[in-house]
Amino acid sequence: MTGTPAGSPAPEAHVVPGADGGVRCPRCGTANRAGVSFCASCGGRLIAASAATLDRPGEVAAFGACPRCGSANRADAVFCANCGQALQAFAPTPTERPNPARARRALLGPLVLLIAAAGLLASWFLPFGLVGQSLAEHLFGAGGTGPAFWTAYPGGASVIESAFYAVAAPLPLLSALLVTLAVAGFVRAVAGRGQRAGAWIAIGWSTAFIVGFLGVEVAGGFGSGLIGLLRGMSPAGLIGFLASLIAIVGAVTRLADS
Repeated sequence: MTGTPAGSPAPEAHVVPGADGGVRCPRCGTANRAGVSFCASCGGRLIAASAATLDRPGEVAAFGACPRCGSANRADAVFCANCGQALQAFAPTPTERPNPARARRALLGPLVLLIAAAGLLASWFLPFGLVGQSLAEHLFGAGGTGPAFWTAYPGGASVIESAFYAVAAPLPLLSALLVTLAVAGFVRAVAGRGQRAGAWIAIGWSTAFIVGFLGVEVAGGFGSGLIGLLRGMSPAGLIGFLASLIAIVGAVTRLADS
């Protein structure tokens, strides 16, 4: 009975030379550079380690030094071509490159929200058409209703006018929400769950103000010409309308950074 005597080294696998002088792995068929000892794809031995003369990569970008033997390998090599060490486990974790556009957008959203907050708060101190004075005076001036604004709807107001008043009266709360979202945006560029919820509330509230303004002050001025339309708009309504648009832009920008 013939065979390899016990203790003798196993015969080397049959190696098929490549057309370019390289070595084709007998296990997986991958073409390797000439002189390497192990297949860069599967780690199979190609030639005896003593006969290996590792070539440095030429046009192919180097993966880096092998953690075991220090040899350079191809960028896509899974195993070291010199000693067979697995390489992918030692690959550096790719880091996300800074995105200047995203960084600018993350800063822009909070700034826009602060501008909107200032505009909405200013409109609260300006004359409001439905009450004939500013909402600040109407609620907290002499004989004002205080925080119970929902009990002080203008007399004889329609449903949409009452709804517009209910949205406009607590505008300082919306301003405070926008400031909170802005500060949170400066602290954390990527909007979290709480910031997203606040942004949606701001969008809904601002949209309700815009609808109320268009339905009460703009629609009520149709038929009186451009001058009559402009005269029919209250300063609080106009400033609040513009600030609400800005608030929506800022809130949408924060949602885009989620």
